[in-house]
This record gives sequence, C-alpha cells and structure tokens, in this order.
Amino acid sequence: MISSLLIAAASCPSQSSAQSANENSAQEVAETEKARSEARKAAADARKAEIEAEIALEKARFSFLPQSPAEGKVTLGDGAGKAEAAMLTTSAIRKAAEEIVKKAKPPAKTILIAGSDQFDLSALLTFRAEAMGVEAQLKSALAVGDLASCTDGTIGVEIVGAGVSTLITGVAGMLRTDTELRGIKTELDAQLLARAIAAIEPGLVIPKYRINPAVSKNNSVLCQLNRLDLARGTAQAKLTAAPPPSADSKARLEGAIKRFDDFYQSWTKPGEGGTVRLAAAIAQAEFLGADTRVLRVHLDSQGGSLLTRRNLWTALGAKAIAVSGGVVASFTLDDPATGAIEKSGVYICGTTLTDFRKVQKLKGLEAFCEPTEPTDPAEPKGGQVAE
Repeated sequence: MISSLLIAAASCPSQSSAQSANENSAQEVAETEKARSEARKAAADARKAEIEAEIALEKARFSFLPQSPAEGKVTLGDGAGKAEAAMLTTSAIRKAAEEIVKKAKPPAKTILIAGSDQFDLSALLTFRAEAMGVEAQLKSALAVGDLASCTDGTIGVEIVGAGVSTLITGVAGMLRTDTELRGIKTELDAQLLARAIAAIEPGLVIPKYRINPAVSKNNSVLCQLNRLDLARGTAQAKLTAAPPPSADSKARLEGAIKRFDDFYQSWTKPGEGGTVRLAAAIAQAEFLGADTRVLRVHLDSQGGSLLTRRNLWTALGAKAIAVSGGVVASFTLDDPATGAIEKSGVYICGTTLTDFRKVQKLKGLEAFCEPTEPTDPAEPKGGQVAE
C-alpha cells in the first residue's frame, strides 16, 4: 500500500504541468483572433473614412449649385406645359384626321359636321311638309294625278324677291431621382379636327362657312315652288276659261289658289329681325342631294401628361421635363335621307413623352394612332403606339 501511494505522488507533478501548458496555448489562440479582429475593424474604419472623404470632396466640387446637388430641384409654375401639351395634342388630332379620311373615304361634297355643331334642316323640312299639302289640294282641284315636273329657268331666285335674295347671303438625382407625373387638360375644339380633315379632303362642305348667295337651278325648294306655281297658273286659267267651270269645280280651284297664295306669302314675308323662312329653306336645300353624305367628327377626350425628374444630373443640364399629348377621336359617315350609318370608327392617337425643348422647336412631334375596333388584315394600320 505504501508503495502505491509513493507512486501516485510521484506522478502528480507531471499531470499538473501538462494542464498548465494547454491553458497557455488556448490563451495565445484567443489573443491572436482578437488581434485579427481588431485589424479588420481598423481596415473597415479606414475605408469608411476614405469614402466619407470622397463624398466630402464631391460636395465641395458642386457647392456652387443653388440647391442640394443630390436632389436637382425643378419648380413648375401655374399652367406649365399646357401650351406644349396643346402642340402635341394638335399633332395627334392631325394624325386622327388622316386615319378618319382613310377609313371613311368621304365622297366629294360630303357635309362635314364638327362635334356638337348642329346641321339645321328645320326650315327645309317644314317647307317640304307644307308644300305637300298645297300640292295635294292643287292636284285635287285640277283633277290630275300629278303636277308637271320642274322646268329649268321658269322660276329662279327672283321668285322670292330682292329682299329674300339678300337674306340668303347671311345664312351660314446623384443618389436618387424624384419623378412626378401630372395630367394636363387641353381644350381644343372639334372644329380643329374638322379643319384638319378638310385640309386632306378639300372637297368637303362645312355648312356654317357657306356665304355664297348663288343658288343652283336644281335647288329642290325652287323646283317645288316651280311646280306649285305652274299648277296655280293652270288653275287660274281654268277659272277664266270658257265655258266657265261648275260651281263645285270653281270652289275647289279658288280654294287651291288661295292656299298656294297663303303658303307663298307665309314663306316670303319677313319675320322678326327681317328673317325670311324661304331663304333658310333654299340655303339648306343647297346642301342636300340624292347622294349627299354627312361626316360627323368628335373629339371625345383629349389631354396630356407632364413628367418631371429631379436629381443631380438634371441640375447640371440634363432633361428634367417631358410632355405628351393625345386624343380619342371618333366619326360617323351617314346618309341623312335615312339616318343609316355607313361607316364609323374610334381612334386613340397620341405622342410619346417629348423633351420640352424639342416641342418648343417643333421637333419630334410625330403622333401615332390605333383604332379601337378590329381592323382588316389587308388594310395597313394607321400606326403603332410607341411603348
């Protein structure tokens, strides 16, 4: 037993020394890792300081700018971009006119009506309705199935008197970019679309522009007056013929003559303001013929967009503002005799966002159109909307 204790005691110093060596090695590893970590941190701090120095240098270089060079401020006043948007919208209207003419193919002397403008035919329609009654009574009094047809030259404009002829002439950022998009309202009249169409097809007729007092020989109102006046003359001749007509026949002839005279007087007598209904009916009849067509055009919607960007580069002169314009235009081509719509279409036309300076120099104003309805593959499209 004593021997075992002596052996154990002898071995204890050796185990203690080994444990102490292990502890020293772990401490050295920890210190080494700490030194490496501190070195990496020092390198990162140095890089950060270098970046901050570079930023400070850039700020110093552009410190002459009146606003922060990181934002590039753009200030817009009231109505900014409205004129430019109107220019681009006009370009879109012009393109819409081309597409409408291409699709409608209006024949010569087609009546062109813009937007809410009214094509007034009230005088003509009223004249025709009253004339039918006069004609019916004259045919009954003369005991004929129909009256004689018009004879050119028998009755002309002189039938309505000098006063009425005169009235006919009056019928007619460095670190960021701030972007803002706002809408611009334009108020262009549909007459602009009508004029653009008229420029492409100069043979079309805009009723409100007619000031020529000349009346054609085949004017339907004058033709009807001619027929009725000839019938009245025939009735008057029968009253004075020998032998005289019977009492019943005489009463019918006199009644028919009186109705014509009252009808003629009511249409040629100046009304309030000196207007004469017959003058309006004659003028309105000038626009309508057997093959007359009416082309109605509308600007259903219009406007533009204003895009602004704010950053360092816009402050240094880069493009800061862009503007666009566009319209939705439609048309119908119809037969006024039946009201039947022969052709129609709706077009979306617009421009891409264009730099202010180009618009002001009238450059880059090209517009594109796209129909809203399916198109015939055989027909070329008006244009493709740029993406």
